[in-house]
Amino acid sequence: MAVWSVPIIVSLIVVILSNFPKIKDKRYPTKFLLFLVKHGFIRTSIAQLGIILMCLWLLIPRNQILTLKVLGTTLSIILLQYPFLAFFPRLLMTPPHYKRVDMSNKPNGKLHPTNHPMWQGITQDPKTNLGYDYQDVEFGRQGQRCRGWLIEPKENKNGMCVVMLHGTGRDRRAFLRHSKFLLESHYSCLLFDFREHGCSDGNSLGSSYGVREVEDTLAAISFVLEREGINSCALMGTSLGGSCAILAATIDHRVRCVISENPFTDQFIILNETIQQFLPFLPKFLRELTARVVFAHIGADKLVKLSPQEKIKSLPLHCKILFIHGTKDHRVSHTHSIELFDKSGGEKSGNKIWIAEDAEHTGIFNIYPHEYKKTVLDFLNSA
Repeated sequence: MAVWSVPIIVSLIVVILSNFPKIKDKRYPTKFLLFLVKHGFIRTSIAQLGIILMCLWLLIPRNQILTLKVLGTTLSIILLQYPFLAFFPRLLMTPPHYKRVDMSNKPNGKLHPTNHPMWQGITQDPKTNLGYDYQDVEFGRQGQRCRGWLIEPKENKNGMCVVMLHGTGRDRRAFLRHSKFLLESHYSCLLFDFREHGCSDGNSLGSSYGVREVEDTLAAISFVLEREGINSCALMGTSLGGSCAILAATIDHRVRCVISENPFTDQFIILNETIQQFLPFLPKFLRELTARVVFAHIGADKLVKLSPQEKIKSLPLHCKILFIHGTKDHRVSHTHSIELFDKSGGEKSGNKIWIAEDAEHTGIFNIYPHEYKKTVLDFLNSA
């Protein structure tokens, strides 16, 4: 082993040992990474640099070339830590399209303007875009509020409310264009923002890949079932929302059925695939490191208990799932839905799947509007 590598190894060992007592749950090594993130990249880097300078002073005080090699290597390691311990994980939780309204500063704040092409310009509100009156509603748990729209059919309400769940970085408007055909078929619709999204409470932390979002979904279920005239509930979600719909249905057995559009099978798997998609040159161990840091940010002990491919096995028998996915989905491959469909028991359990040719992520309704409406309504009517 080269002499100049000794200070680097010593510095890393010292940092790890000095913080090891802070790691309460030894089953999850990401707790150490969480410590580094929470206590600051700069502080950790300074500690490493200080330890290495001390080692240099003790071991090789007269060799200037060797000193420069060690300092250069140390600074490289410190700089390389930043993207994998801070920047990339933050980007995965708050993607470029992520926007949130701080309602503490703007109590009457409105959703940010957007020109998301998949939403086809239907981005204002139910009255403006669909001609339906709506109520601004709030609900929540643990002192934080989710905000959304409750839209009722104009006549002959059938008693079922479809709770609609958006994806990472989006907001309630993800399903606004879908709502009209459900309302015309006498279903009520609840469109709301997860915490840390849209106009709901939060600190702009972004997505928690199911931890907060499932809690919000459970709160939404209780909210609609307490409303007069609503006696049953269905969940309809896309992307992260599609996975959360499955997870919530395994916990709250009052859910009648689930429509899950382009869901993922497992958080760790989809994080790895997302990183590989945007950084194909990255070695596998760095992809996994970045994914584990995201787990650490959110809470590894919570996320490992919320894997859709594991939880779907405990879905109650009465609750059926319709999976919808496009073959040109480059965010979440359609193989995720196929795998979840198989793990749910497939057609033998009464579940359905529709793999739409040439449809992109969240874009199936746009290119197959008639097929989409028929498939969803036939499923809801049979639930």
